[in-house]
Amino acid sequence: MPPLKFSMLFLFVIYLLSSQFSFTAAADPTYVHHVCSETANFTRNSTFESNLNRLLTSLPTNASRGNGFSRGFFNATAGQDANRVYSLFLCRGDQTTNSCQNCVTFANRNVTRRCPVSKDTIVWYDETEIPDPTYLTDFCLNTTTFTRNSTFQSNLNLFLSSLPTNASRSNGFSGGFYNATAGQPSYSDRVYGLFRCRGDLGSTACQDCVTFAARNISQCCPLKNKPLYGSTSAFYITQNVTEPDKFNKFLGNLMNQVDTQAVNDPKRFGIRKANYTAFQTVYSLVQCTPDLSSRDCEVCLRGAIGELPSCCSGKQAGRVLYPNCC
Repeated sequence: MPPLKFSMLFLFVIYLLSSQFSFTAAADPTYVHHVCSETANFTRNSTFESNLNRLLTSLPTNASRGNGFSRGFFNATAGQDANRVYSLFLCRGDQTTNSCQNCVTFANRNVTRRCPVSKDTIVWYDETEIPDPTYLTDFCLNTTTFTRNSTFQSNLNLFLSSLPTNASRSNGFSGGFYNATAGQPSYSDRVYGLFRCRGDLGSTACQDCVTFAARNISQCCPLKNKPLYGSTSAFYITQNVTEPDKFNKFLGNLMNQVDTQAVNDPKRFGIRKANYTAFQTVYSLVQCTPDLSSRDCEVCLRGAIGELPSCCSGKQAGRVLYPNCC
């Protein structure tokens, strides 16, 4: 089955899609099979059903606790004697905590639909571990480098190792944005860095992306002291639209709307969709890092949107990546 999907960027995105494409934060687990007992059933509105509902309601909550959930396994009971209900879940060994809990929650919600009055029920869902974020590009300045085993590299390593931890704290991570420094202010060895996740990402997906990027950025740009994971680069889908002039005008109007939305949003994030034809919907997404003022965000977005005609004219989908805006 397809794994849980996360569409994410470490810094900034302009994202437009035709109706042939879609993006999701996470896919539901894929149903595989279920077994319902044909000989052991319970009566509606009975004590057994009450115990069953109570147990099913408690499973996701108990699943999030480290005593059982950290191992991907949990069992529990509810009720007494003949009305006692037993239940357990077991996630595959390569599951992350979050994806396992998502699967338990989803299965818990659907089990009574598949076996409405059965006392003995088993349901399987196929779930795989969350994949690494999709790499797009990097940008490494060739004019500024540092020396191995230098103070700058020590500060860089300290900074990168702290990002995932700081990312999980609500002061910066709740908005999908965080900036920090390492080293002394008055020295050239001071390191500056920031991350910006796409505004529609959940906190776990964003943190996964930050962790992955922090781990890989030194491999992409070894000895560079100004690397960007995400850059002033453009990408597009090779398929063309029909009537490109008409489409480009339509897209320009849509991008103006989403630009205004992002500039006026405290998170500097905007997303819009509009029907191009009766069968085609165009989606647009833009964002700036939240430390930009409304004016600076608008200037940056105007520049990025201005690149669309030269890079992606008449294409079904395209992206323009800047370090601080989208």
